Amino acid sequence: MIMVEWLDLTTVLVGVVVFFGSYVLLQSHRGKKGQRLPPGPPGWPLLGHLPSMARDAHLQLTAWRHQYGDVYSIRIGLKKVVVINGYETIREALVRKADQFSSRPHLFLTDCTNGPEAVVMAPYGEKWRARRKIMLSALRNFGLGKNRFEQDIQDECRQLCHAVADRQGRPFDIHRLLHNAVSNIICAISFNRRFEYDDPKFLRQMQMLDRILQLFQSCQIIDIFPVVRHLPILGKNYKEWQDLVGDGQHRFIKEIVSEHRTTFDPHNLRDAVDAFLYEMNNDENRGLFSGGNVWNLLSDLFTAGSESVASTLQWALLWVMVRDDVQKKVCEEIDRVIGRDRWPSLSDKPYMPYTEATLMETMRIRTPIPFAIPHENTVPATLQGYDIPANTYILVNLWSVHMDPANWTHPEKFDPSRFLDDQGQLKSAKHYLPFSTGARVCPGEQLSKTELFLFFTSLLQRFSYRLPDGAAEPNMKGEVGITLAPPSYSLCATER
Repeated sequence: MIMVEWLDLTTVLVGVVVFFGSYVLLQSHRGKKGQRLPPGPPGWPLLGHLPSMARDAHLQLTAWRHQYGDVYSIRIGLKKVVVINGYETIREALVRKADQFSSRPHLFLTDCTNGPEAVVMAPYGEKWRARRKIMLSALRNFGLGKNRFEQDIQDECRQLCHAVADRQGRPFDIHRLLHNAVSNIICAISFNRRFEYDDPKFLRQMQMLDRILQLFQSCQIIDIFPVVRHLPILGKNYKEWQDLVGDGQHRFIKEIVSEHRTTFDPHNLRDAVDAFLYEMNNDENRGLFSGGNVWNLLSDLFTAGSESVASTLQWALLWVMVRDDVQKKVCEEIDRVIGRDRWPSLSDKPYMPYTEATLMETMRIRTPIPFAIPHENTVPATLQGYDIPANTYILVNLWSVHMDPANWTHPEKFDPSRFLDDQGQLKSAKHYLPFSTGARVCPGEQLSKTELFLFFTSLLQRFSYRLPDGAAEPNMKGEVGITLAPPSYSLCATER
């Protein structure tokens, strides 16, 4: 009896401490007198709005937009977050006020893996500009606009289609093949080589990347409450994630970088690794570029350059299976423009508006990263009349643009024709931002578009796709992780 009373008293005391601790912390997050801070929904003590965003966060953020407007506040744990919605508001922040809203917040997970020393999560400033310029230069010199680059993708398309043909129309999950193919394009740019799909080392890296992304999703709570990494289950996941990133992915990249150092010739740059090594040895980059930056930049290329493209291809194949009328129109256009006797090329793209519109609609209706990579304003700013204190965590809700009935008729309907004019040609799409916008627009946008077109047209040129007999239609909502990925599904591919 005494023990029960003691436990009850302890529970009450803990509850009181938590309540008043949360109250004090919340008061510290209030603005200064006279500030007009964005409104927002009430949240839980300590947890803030996390319970409401545990699933389908992009849908919840958009629902709150209808209640609180295009600029509102939430809390993720104890972190004050401003969510910006709608095309005009996003343009105001990321384009017209780019110097104020283009930085990145400090996150525990990315900070402990030197993410700020690369490009994607680097703070806005001169170091970021220098590294981004180097990355774009490498993409141009060893990828975009080069005949060899298109040939590399076409060769990979052949390998991918051969692997699909080997399934002989039997049901299979195409997820792994798509990731292998897309990752090989990054390997061609970065290392001047590709890997066979059954190469043990390559398979291990692909499996490792899948596990890294899976663990990153489960460990994101550590960004909010770093102390929970010491708890048994989360601590175990965090340790595994650290080991995979440090001793796995980074070691793989470091080995390749080390090999390149021994054969490096500044007068004969072979790939992105050579380009990064050249810049590292450039006196102008001292203090901006180091050996660590080389593998951080390459990690950015692999993570950002493969996951979103592979996920979009998975979505595109799923949509054309669900909408067989769209699949037939894409195949008719491929047969009319390309035929069956040669592989697709980029020169075909201007003559294939419906195929292009199908890919655009895929990225609209299932935006790869629905609320973009987080931003941060480095100075006090205003947005739509509200005061935004410096160093506020900013979520950019791209989903709110792509699913807004004011921008798109019946936005939940998959309809490629919304990107076509009366003559069936592509028309400008003002409210289309799958790669975000402003200074932090995805640096791999053109690379992604090139890969998507060539892989998608090659797959539809060679095969017809359907769900296996008796299979239920997959859940088309998707699952939010690093990207908004489709659920796991099987398909049957039969040669046309």
